[in-house]
Amino acid sequence: MTYLIQSAQSTIHPDLEKWVRRAQIEKFNKPIRKQSLEGFDGLLGWLGQHEGPIILDSGCGTGHSTLNLAQAHPKARVIGFDQSAERLKRAPETLKTTENAYLFRAEAVDLWRLLAQAQVPIERHCLFYPNPWPKIGQVKRRFHAHPVFPVMANLSQSIELRASWLIYAQEFAAALTYVGKPPSAPQPIRPQTPISLFEKKYIETDTDMYQVTWPQGLDPTALG
Repeated sequence: MTYLIQSAQSTIHPDLEKWVRRAQIEKFNKPIRKQSLEGFDGLLGWLGQHEGPIILDSGCGTGHSTLNLAQAHPKARVIGFDQSAERLKRAPETLKTTENAYLFRAEAVDLWRLLAQAQVPIERHCLFYPNPWPKIGQVKRRFHAHPVFPVMANLSQSIELRASWLIYAQEFAAALTYVGKPPSAPQPIRPQTPISLFEKKYIETDTDMYQVTWPQGLDPTALG
């Protein structure tokens, strides 16, 4: 059984470019939650004077992707966050003793703005299988159609998205192009080792997966 996304949408949303360009002009001013502020203070303390690469794992779910990134890049500091306390409770025990990984609860729209304001030098931003919000009425909940997207797009030196819905990957790539960061076209992928539990499920069920990287030609396995 494959995990097919069910949606009435069959192509990139026609209003996506309009929304992204509007977001570039109109600053997103929603108040930042107290919980996100408190978590961010702890994050800055953990980062300290670290001068090596920093990887951001947005919407990390149970944190398995955060752990895998930390193990693959021992000289980097890996920040993993998710809005769900329940998912974070299922994080691998190994994360507690992984010195170069930091896992905490935060809202993406809050944390991205806080990181931008503090000018935290993120080298790689990973977005592994974000919620696709496939219903047409949910489109503005997708990261690339949200008013905070321009902040996120300018947050790091490189970006890697993985998605199990081609339209999501196509929209994400288009949105990056609209903000002046043309990425690679969405490419089918078949990872040998799953980065997360979602990816493990997709591999086991032969579900299609796609990758978008910016800048073009980025090697997702390399830093620096």
